[in-house]
Order: sequence, then structure tokens, then C-alpha cells
Amino acid sequence: MDLDLILQIKEQVTLEAIYIIFSVLVAFDIATGSFKSWKRGKFKSRSLRDGMFGSMAELMFLLICIIIAKLVPISHFIVYVILVVMILKELSSIIENLIECGAKVPMWLSKGLKVYNDKLDNINIEDIKKDAQ
Repeated sequence: MDLDLILQIKEQVTLEAIYIIFSVLVAFDIATGSFKSWKRGKFKSRSLRDGMFGSMAELMFLLICIIIAKLVPISHFIVYVILVVMILKELSSIIENLIECGAKVPMWLSKGLKVYNDKLDNINIEDIKKDAQ
């Protein structure tokens, strides 16, 4: 993960704005995931409910992180990293849903998605903490 990018975002965008962006992405992910399931003929209210509960838990977790960042200013950077990673996760899920629905996605985007997913799977939080200090 490029820490310079996160530092630039931190200087220009508030935590609340990033939270709103994430919330919109969650709603879009639910919509694209529902459409994908419907298109495949596998739409079930149980799956939708479980997915929505998971998304609501993520939103509550991030809200708690923002509150902690306000109370403990030293944790701001860690919260930004968490929010950026969660946004990338939502974007990758949306793109995957669109691909499975038959949308024509540029090759560079699907390759970039794979690279970011690999990086996110192998991220080391200790390295990020050291770089932040």
C-alpha cells in the first residue's frame, strides 16, 4: 500500500467524508450483489439479509473507529488506513459483481483489482505503524 497516497488523503479529506463515501459504496455493493444474484437465479432474502448485516457491522465498526480517532488523536493515521482499505475492498467487490453481471470492464482495471486484492491479503499492519512514526 502506498503510504504517501494515504497521507495525501489524510491532509485533504476528513474522516467523515471518507465514511460517507464508504457508505455509498456499501449501498452500491448491495445493489450490484443483489442484481448479480437475481441474474443468476440465486436471489434469496437470507443471503441479502446476511450480507446487509455484515455491511451494517462494517459501518458500525468504522463509526467506532472515527469516534476513537476523535478521542485519541494519535490513532488518526491508523483509522485512515482502515478506511482506505475498506473502500478498496468495497470497490473490488463492486467491480467483481459488475464483471459477473456481464459488464465490460477494461483489462487494466481487472488486473489492477487482482494486484490490490493480493496486496490487501498480504498487508502487514506492523510495517504501517512503523512508517507512520
